[in-house]
Amino acid sequence: MKLRLAKASEDRIIYNWWKEIFSFDDGGYTDFYFQHLYPSAKTYVLADEKDELVSCLNVHSKILTFNGDRFRASFIVGILTVPQHQHKGYMHELLNGVLEILSATELFTLIQAYKEQAYAPFGFEDAYFRRHYIIDQKHLPVMSATGVSSQEDPSSMRELYQNFTSHFSGSPLRSEADFKLLIEEVKAQKGRVITFAQDGTLKSYALIYPQSSHIDIDEIVYSDTLSLMTLLSTLGNSNPHLLLKVSQAEDLNRLLPNSPLEIKTYTSIRINDLKLFNEHFKMNVKSTKEALHGFKAPFWIRENV
Repeated sequence: MKLRLAKASEDRIIYNWWKEIFSFDDGGYTDFYFQHLYPSAKTYVLADEKDELVSCLNVHSKILTFNGDRFRASFIVGILTVPQHQHKGYMHELLNGVLEILSATELFTLIQAYKEQAYAPFGFEDAYFRRHYIIDQKHLPVMSATGVSSQEDPSSMRELYQNFTSHFSGSPLRSEADFKLLIEEVKAQKGRVITFAQDGTLKSYALIYPQSSHIDIDEIVYSDTLSLMTLLSTLGNSNPHLLLKVSQAEDLNRLLPNSPLEIKTYTSIRINDLKLFNEHFKMNVKSTKEALHGFKAPFWIRENV
């Protein structure tokens, strides 16, 4: 087997694989991804002796903050093996080869964790967990919806995001252009943005995906609890059931005492060079798991790419 970068002539083949293998989780995302995000990725493939693709994955580079410092990190997405070649160890061979390449250039590599410790054999540790609150409208306070709208302002959203994520580790930097693209991504998946402004200042925003039975709130950023509850109260008026996803550090039990809660694994991280990590952070850890305790602020990472 040969590890190499994908050829331009193979883009359509990889797209078709995504449509087939990830159909259960598509919702319009695959088309958006290949139009807007795939061109910026490095796509690695494992090819057989006939140079035909048997497995592939995509790597995106981001700037993340850890303990106030900025680092270039890689996000791995879209790991797949052609159905007729599955269960032959090709995904392991591909991932190990790519991680060896990334270890030479980036200190951190991240991957979405669909299930707990899914990538532990490759040196990843589950680092970011999300609280899922199942909210019934009857348990929300009745609040004025004045200032709530669907108006999208990427510049204001970026400023609010920067202030919010300054209290966390692992958060990717987002530019105004990133927010414009994020808004288009949400719309491509039949979602929308809802905002709350007061005295001309954006106080909170949420990325929501209306479902038949509930509203899925996949990202919510706010300046204070009043702004958070204003959005939740307004959303509760349009659907009596909400699924709110926030970081594990955002303990909202006092605000939502009657809402059932689940903790879900979301992102795993791998420290590619422990020696360099120890030198920079003045630590002496021997594994990624140990290193996670060295970050002063809790994690907040919604990005998968």
